[in-house]
Amino acid sequence: MRDTFANRFKQALEMRDKKPADVAKETGIARSSLSEYLKSEYVPKQDKIFLIAKSLGVDPGWLMGADTEMNPSIVTAAHRINVYGSVPAGVPLEAIQDITDWEEVPVEWLKGEKQYIALKVKGDSMYPKYLEGDTVIVLLSPTCENGQDCAVYINGYDATLKTVYFNENTIELRPINPNYPPVTYKHPGEVKILGTVKEIRRKI
Repeated sequence: MRDTFANRFKQALEMRDKKPADVAKETGIARSSLSEYLKSEYVPKQDKIFLIAKSLGVDPGWLMGADTEMNPSIVTAAHRINVYGSVPAGVPLEAIQDITDWEEVPVEWLKGEKQYIALKVKGDSMYPKYLEGDTVIVLLSPTCENGQDCAVYINGYDATLKTVYFNENTIELRPINPNYPPVTYKHPGEVKILGTVKEIRRKI
């Protein structure tokens, strides 16, 4: 895996006529880390692979070794989604103006007509799993499984990130940070689920 990623990384740099410094500037990944990847000393985690793939305009799966005979110059197997700074309740996504960036997700994630958005994490209630400034990829869904991390609306306010637990006739929203207490809601209309967290992406 290390050699495969390093070789694909080098190939993509040559194809796009870019230097590691360019990728470092565009992704926020340290140049020293990129050098280690190119030397096959380490393989980046998935969130960094997506950032590198986005910078170089190639499919992240190809970078990780998939489709060995595929020409990366024609790889288009990624779908662009908006990154929102906030998502107000009751406002259609296409009408929200607070778009701060964009991210790419693999097209295979869209099978079954699945839809995704990305949200910027604010505050530290979900620390240390989520840091302020992280981007979370959210699968839009009005339901979730017990114990999933979700973007939820509370009493009609902007979407916030919490872990959801269902109890008999109640729903509990639990922060990860122990400095914040969990809150239980009894009325079904108080909490609305926007979607479940698919992935965390973090710039270093």
